[in-house]
Amino acid sequence: MAYSLDLRIRAMELLNSNEDIIEVSGLLGISLSSLYRWKKRNNTKTLKPSYPKSRVAYKLDERAMIDYISSNPDAYQHEIASAMGVTKSTIQWSFKRLGITRKKRHHNTKNEMKNAALPMKTR
Repeated sequence: MAYSLDLRIRAMELLNSNEDIIEVSGLLGISLSSLYRWKKRNNTKTLKPSYPKSRVAYKLDERAMIDYISSNPDAYQHEIASAMGVTKSTIQWSFKRLGITRKKRHHNTKNEMKNAALPMKTR
């Protein structure tokens, strides 16, 4: 997890006021490598954290996949994968990224089956 921008600015202010980098590290609980990296980035004015990074699909045209799913709603993941020319795991991760679920609605159990599991006295 990235440190907040406020903490980074505070660390750079302490380093600019001629504090020792080891003392700043101990005071703020930040590793020396992070402080050196921030100091280097502070010179180029890019101290803002670059996390969390968002990923985009590069193997799969997601718009084409959504169109395929809307025209074939009962298709399995392996069928969608073969139609799109990718693997099943690629389809799985794109579903997760897009928030698509493929759960089917289960039918309820009939009452006769539930009663068969009960002892004879309660029937």
